[in-house]
Parts: sequence; C-alpha cells; structure tokens
Amino acid sequence: MIISFICTLSLLVGIWIALLNWRCFYIGLVKKAYSPSWIPLLGGIFMFLGFYFFPNNPVKHMAFIAFLLDWGSLPGIGHAIIYHQLHNKK
Repeated sequence: MIISFICTLSLLVGIWIALLNWRCFYIGLVKKAYSPSWIPLLGGIFMFLGFYFFPNNPVKHMAFIAFLLDWGSLPGIGHAIIYHQLHNKK
C-alpha cells in the first residue's frame, strides 16, 4: 500500500516537472519569448522510478519511455547538443 502511494506520488511529481519542462520548450522555442530554464533529467527520473517500482506492473520494462516524454531529459539534452554543435564557431 505504501509503495503504491510513493510510486504514485513520484509519477505525479515527474509528470508535473515534465509539463513545466514542455512549457519552457513551448515558450522559448515556439513562441520565441523569454522562458525560464528547464530542469534536466528530474522529471524523467521521477516518472521512471514511479513507473518501474509500481507494484504488479507487467510492463515495467517500458519505464525508460519516461525519459522520452520529459523535455528535460533526452529530447532537451539532444536539442542542446545539436544546437551547440551547429552554433560552435571556432
């Protein structure tokens, strides 16, 4: 019971952080307005932990998808690497 509560709380916190990260993406890259910085990896980690350790979860092997859903994880870090490679002036 307590494990389910902790996992659910972890999922909710992760989803909240992921939504804030996607909001930063939308404001900064789509609307081209000032945006606060996104939080790297934190939303993905919370979602991963909540999903992976949820009791009786037959698809816990799919928990890595959390890192794809959070802009602050794989998509945002990939974007930052590509941006810096393209704008690297030597």
